[in-house]
Amino acid sequence: MREIIQAYVDAHEDSSSLLQLRSEEACVSQDLRAELTELRKEVESLRQEKRRKDGDIHDLKLLSADELDSLEGEVETSLCSIRKRQKQLYREKMNETFRKEEELRKENEKLRKQVEELQCARWEICCAQGFEASATSMCTSHGMTSERSDSFLDLRLN
Repeated sequence: MREIIQAYVDAHEDSSSLLQLRSEEACVSQDLRAELTELRKEVESLRQEKRRKDGDIHDLKLLSADELDSLEGEVETSLCSIRKRQKQLYREKMNETFRKEEELRKENEKLRKQVEELQCARWEICCAQGFEASATSMCTSHGMTSERSDSFLDLRLN
């Protein structure tokens, strides 16, 4: 008889622990459902926010005043960022242009000196061959002033 009572008590304890376990599962399940519902709402809210930021909302009438203010602030922030980047690019382009201008100016000066040296060498050759009149006309035709060609003649004659 004791064995039967013990079996009954054991079965009853198993039954009550099973009921308690089922009750706990129901609470957990209910909590999970509530959390799932909240997460779905949050996901939908984030999707709407993303669409709004991507410009997918075509009807601004659907937005509240706070949302419009927020959107305006975001647009202004973006415009400031764009203008800042644009100014930076303009500055970089101007600096590059100034650098190229300086390089070209130096190259031009170098070429001008080379041309002048070639003209002087030509003039000296003409003078050495006794063509002073032709050397003078050659100097003036290549941009040398008559004073400069005369100074070359004076140097050559002395």
